Formats: sequence, C-alpha cells, structure tokens
Amino acid sequence: MTNSSEDPVLFYLDNTRLDSGSQSFYANEMFSGSGRGYGDLQPYTEHHITLFYMMDGVSVGDIYSIYGLTDAPTDQASGATLGEPIKFQLSFTGA
Repeated sequence: MTNSSEDPVLFYLDNTRLDSGSQSFYANEMFSGSGRGYGDLQPYTEHHITLFYMMDGVSVGDIYSIYGLTDAPTDQASGATLGEPIKFQLSFTGA
C-alpha cells in the first residue's frame, strides 16, 4: 500500500476480511505483520504487511474461491473516507 498524497491517511489493511461460503475470516492478530492498528500511512510512503488467516473448520481442499474486502482509507485529520473499499476475489483450481 502506498500513500501517494501529501496528507497522512489511515488504511487498516489488517481488517481485510476473507469470505468463503458462509464463513468470514479476519487476519490473525498474533501472527500478522503489525497487528490491529496498523495503518498510519505517512505522505508519499510505501508500507508492507503480511497477513495470516486461521481457517478453522474449513478443509483446504474444499476452497475453490475466496472473496476479500477491506475498508476504505480515511483522512487522519478529518476522518473522511477516501475512495472506496477494496474488493478482490481469488480462485483456485484443483490438481
């Protein structure tokens, strides 16, 4: 994630939710990058974080696609939403 503006923004990438069927999964706080609260993006700065998900109750062989959604970034000063939430879908094929 890169903040390409001259203002600091908040973007909580670790709030990214994965949906598979009827279950939702959130990044595990203990094993993911900087944990909850990460998101202070200073002007013109690139940030990286690794996210880990514990997918309890799901057999990996039964996952064919995952839909993801993360909150939109917000302006640190005003709290206003900047842009739209990011949505993505990952599809898997079996061997």
